[in-house]
Amino acid sequence: MRNHYKRTLFPVTLYHTNIRQNSVIQREILSGIQKCYEEENLPIPDGWLTDKLTTSFDNEELNHRIFESEKIHEIYVKAIRTVFDKDVSFSLEDIWFNYYIDGEYQEEHLHINSSPFLPPVHFSCVHYLKYDEEEHVSTTFHDPISTLRCHSFEIDSNHYTSEWTPKVKEGDLLIFPSYLVHHVRKSKPTPNNPRITVAFNLRLLSYGDEGKDQL
Repeated sequence: MRNHYKRTLFPVTLYHTNIRQNSVIQREILSGIQKCYEEENLPIPDGWLTDKLTTSFDNEELNHRIFESEKIHEIYVKAIRTVFDKDVSFSLEDIWFNYYIDGEYQEEHLHINSSPFLPPVHFSCVHYLKYDEEEHVSTTFHDPISTLRCHSFEIDSNHYTSEWTPKVKEGDLLIFPSYLVHHVRKSKPTPNNPRITVAFNLRLLSYGDEGKDQL
């Protein structure tokens, strides 16, 4: 009889699904995003380290104009509900786009305190609206306690890695805890083939049958 065991504690869950109506969202917003890239000359947000990325982050007026369609929100809500194993009530917040075309990158960051005036959000999402598997790079995620593992036996294990880059395709949606640090590494320029993502956050309001478990 065995008197020992091995157990993995406190795993981090990342949800990965594909939005089948990706072409619908593309028809709704791609032309508007392209127009923003060509005409708006959007500034890099304060505190960001990247130097060339085009983003609508923190531009409330622009994001309202780009993402005003109820159809888009309905598609996102439906996709999100398919991945949770309980009935969940949530709100979509802080939606924006990122446009990569000239070897841009996004430094390591997290979303948990996306708004200084509200409590921390629970989950963050990235939708690969326009994505070429041959030319574009995915998002890289970092172990949230990697610095604490530096003297751990786990570091010597063949199963341990401090970062992970999922394989994605156009239309994929990743949902992950907002405290999870992630980045987009620099890629080769793709002047005629932009990598366009939509990012947003989720604030959970309740979960469980009939919303009995309030957060």
